[in-house]
Parts: sequence; structure tokens; C-alpha cells
Amino acid sequence: MRKRIAALLATFALAFCLPICTPAAFAASAFDQGGSSMAAAGIESDVTYNAGNLFAVMHPVSNTDIENDLYWVGQTLDASKVNVGTSGHGSILAAGQSITLKNVKVADSVRAAAQDIMIDHAQISNNITVAAQNISLGNDVKANGVYASARTLSISGSYQGGLLVGETVSFDGAVEGDMNIQAQQINIGKNAQVKGQLVLPEGVTVNIADGAQVPNVTYSAPIETSQPTFFDNALSILYACMAHVVLVGLFFVIIRKQLVSASIMARKRLGMMLLAGLVVFLVAPIACLLLIFPLITIPVVVLMVLVMLIIALFSIPFAGSALGMMLFKDRMNPVLAAVIGTLILTICAYLPILSIITVIFCIVFTAGYLWMSYWDIHKTRRQERIAAQQAAMAGEVPPPPFKNASSTEAPVDVPPAPTGNPVSNVPPESYVAPPAPGTPERPGPDDPIQQQPANPNQSGSSQDAQSVDGTQDSTK
Repeated sequence: MRKRIAALLATFALAFCLPICTPAAFAASAFDQGGSSMAAAGIESDVTYNAGNLFAVMHPVSNTDIENDLYWVGQTLDASKVNVGTSGHGSILAAGQSITLKNVKVADSVRAAAQDIMIDHAQISNNITVAAQNISLGNDVKANGVYASARTLSISGSYQGGLLVGETVSFDGAVEGDMNIQAQQINIGKNAQVKGQLVLPEGVTVNIADGAQVPNVTYSAPIETSQPTFFDNALSILYACMAHVVLVGLFFVIIRKQLVSASIMARKRLGMMLLAGLVVFLVAPIACLLLIFPLITIPVVVLMVLVMLIIALFSIPFAGSALGMMLFKDRMNPVLAAVIGTLILTICAYLPILSIITVIFCIVFTAGYLWMSYWDIHKTRRQERIAAQQAAMAGEVPPPPFKNASSTEAPVDVPPAPTGNPVSNVPPESYVAPPAPGTPERPGPDDPIQQQPANPNQSGSSQDAQSVDGTQDSTK
């Protein structure tokens, strides 16, 4: 049954990961072989047009009119004099290390992600949505909205509204509507114009230059997270206790023998259990990390993660049941002892200081029991095999001489031939077996040998032969 369950889990993990791993493996391998070789050799990929869309990989795009969308990926994009969306609808979607757009016109939006992004002399009818480490938008950029996130932002140009998030933000543009800036350091330039509200966070460094037209500046209060009350904590503990008590009852229905075995093992070998569980607790995550890199072993990683999650979810009721039965078995009913032990560990898991210690202890206890049980079963089966081999070697019967030595059939016990008179101590060479009932007596060793006729059909009974022999003797 255990082998079937393990096979089922392994099949599930393989079926779950194979659709994910296979395309990723082929895509990664194709990208590594194609992209790296092209970059090393300086070979540029071909440009593909499809339904009015331009798809380019590591290819410069300049002096081009594109009917619909531009899709670009690579290391460095330096696009100039590009008109995207001549049909009236078209966007730029780009990803790379460095993206530069100059003298571009886009009918819809620009969406890009890179390490460095720079846009200047651009007319975007819709929005600019970018994410990078460094972002720079020049004075001659016009767009409906600007939404940018980076470590360092330098934003100029004209917009209808926007949201800027980063560590350092320098804004020197014009906004017809509202502008929200969230950063640790905010610099508002002298050419900045915000006709709507300029929302800035409280408690950060804000520098507003002289001449900046930002009449409506509001400071947003930091978000306050409400601390849980005593009633909330008590309700959580009560719910956890009820859920764990239900699990204890389910354990006694499904795995009662394992609970009893865990309590006995904890009474006799608690230190060894905790040591084995600690080793598993420390080694299992490292093994998962090492097995992630070969894509073929990802199903094994998923299976290991599932097992670890199951152990973590059910460790408190399992460990509480086993320890409760170990401590209170002689004083009360085993079920009641298991419930009390589980309630104690559940309450300890919600205490501020003991929470992490209790959870780790329960996980280590459960993992140690599983490993020790597996090791005991393996050792017992090994001893049984050794004992069976020794017994087979001690009781081996050689095959009889008339049997083929290569035959796989079991040897047949042949009774030994009689070696002497069963009644007296007559030697075997002088012992003669008595005749069967109804058989005439044979001549002794001193009697003359009788001649038999050549034709067996002419032979009569023994009495006729004797009479004929007597007549011949008298005639002579």
C-alpha cells in the first residue's frame, strides 16, 4: 500500500511538472544556444513580420514604419525615427538590458522593462509603463500617463497624470492632472508644473525648487497596520485547538498504530529521533535547491516539497498525540492523553517566545519518527533476508545422481537402499531377499544351472521342464 501511495505521488508530481519543465527546458536551451552564439559571433537575427506586427530579437530598429505593434527583446535597443501604429493602433513592448527610444511616434502605449531606459523626443498617444533600475524621460516626451518604477528616476515632459515609485525621484515636467510620487528622496525642479494634486509621502526628504508651480501639495500619512487584539489572538488559538482536536480523532481512525509506535519510540529513543529529524530538517531544503538546477529532477523536488508541506501541516497534532500518549498513557485514556498533548503544543505555538521553537520541535519530531521508522523497516527486512539465506544454506539438499544438475526443480528425497537384513545382522553381500508370495523358489548356489529353451514360446511351466530333464537323465 505504501509503495502504491508513493508511486501515485510521484506520478502526480511528474504530471504536474512535465508540462512546465519541458517548454522551459527547450526554451532555455534554444535561447542559450541561439542568443549566446549570435551575441558572440555578432550575428543579428532576422526580423519577422506577421499580421502587421514586427518581431525582432537583438536587431536594431530605426527608420521604420510599423503597421501595428513592435515586439523587441535583446541586449541593447537603440530605436530612432520609428513610427509604430500607422494603422491607428500599435504599441511598443520591449525587454532588454538597455532601451533607448528617440524620435518615435506611438499610436498607443510603450511598455518596457530593462536595466536602463531612456526616452526622448517621443509622442505616445496613450501611456508609458516602464520598470528598470534607471529611468530617464526627456523634455520632449508627451504621453497620456506615465507610470514608472526604478531606483533612480529623472522625469520630464508633458503628461495628463502619473505615478512614480523609486528610491530617488527627480521631477521636472508638466502634469495636467494629479501626480503621485513615492520615494525616499524627492526633488521637484524649477520647471515642474502640477495643476492637480501633488501627493508626497510624509517623513521623507522633499526638495522643491524656486519657480516650481505645485500649488496643491498633499502629504499622505504612512499606512498603519492594526495590531491584533487579545480577543483576536484568543479566537485564533481556539480555532487552531478545535482543528487539531479533529485531526487527532482522524489520526486515531486512520493511523492509530503509527501513533502508538511513535509514543513507544519517543519513550525509548527520543534523543535519536530528534537527532535524525534535525538532520532531515536541515538537509532536505539543501537537497531541493541542488535538485532544481537539473530540469529532469524537478518532479522529485515537487514531491519532496509536498512531503515537507504535509509534515509541517500535521506535525503539531501528530507530535502532540505521540508525546501525550507517552506522558499520560498510564493515567488516562490514550485518546484523551493525545488530545491534551496536542492542546498543549497548539497553545505553545501561539505564544510569542515559544512559537517558533514549538513549530520547529514538532517538525523535527515528526520527520525523525518517519526516518527512524523507515530505517527500522529496512533493517528488519535486511535481517530477515540474511536469516533466510543462512537457513537455506544450512538446510540445502543435494540433487539425486539421476537428476540433471542444471534442473531448477526441487530435489526429490529417495529412500536409501537396504544395506542388510532388517531382522538379523547378516552382511549385505550374503543377504538374499525372500521371494514374493506365490513365486517358486529359485535354485541355490550349489544347484546346476538349468538351460532355457531358445524360443520362449516353447517353454512351458516350470514343472514340465523339470519332468523332461528327469527323463533325459534316466535315458542316459
